[in-house]
Amino acid sequence: MARGENGEHDMATDIHAAALEQINVEIQRLESELAIAKAVANYHAARVAKTESADTKRERISKAVGNVQIREATAGSETPYAAMTQYEAAATVLRNAGKPLKTGEIADEMISGGFPQTDRKKLSISLFTSLLRKKDVFEKAGSGLWKLAN
Repeated sequence: MARGENGEHDMATDIHAAALEQINVEIQRLESELAIAKAVANYHAARVAKTESADTKRERISKAVGNVQIREATAGSETPYAAMTQYEAAATVLRNAGKPLKTGEIADEMISGGFPQTDRKKLSISLFTSLLRKKDVFEKAGSGLWKLAN
């Protein structure tokens, strides 16, 4: 029991304390419901991601990595990868291939498409390390094989 200034029980303080206790219980209940709702949303989002179109997947992947974009190679251009970053060129090569490729195959396609780094060995080593770092865009599909992440 709370006591007022003159030492007597302050009923208003007890009312506020009880209300605060009820509010805290309600907050805990709502937080629990929110956690369940988030889990359900994540479940459905995962199912949608499995059936999304290639364009939607490219948009989602691009948003996930910021400045790394899967670009359309310019039709008829001899140097479609010349102005792309390593990540952009690798993602574009994999998307265009439609199947997992070895690191060296990705490097060969990038070089043949005008990528500035022309030393295949150095590009392959650099590419392998870079692809490992961008797990939200690239994933291993076997020994030395890479594919776009789902």
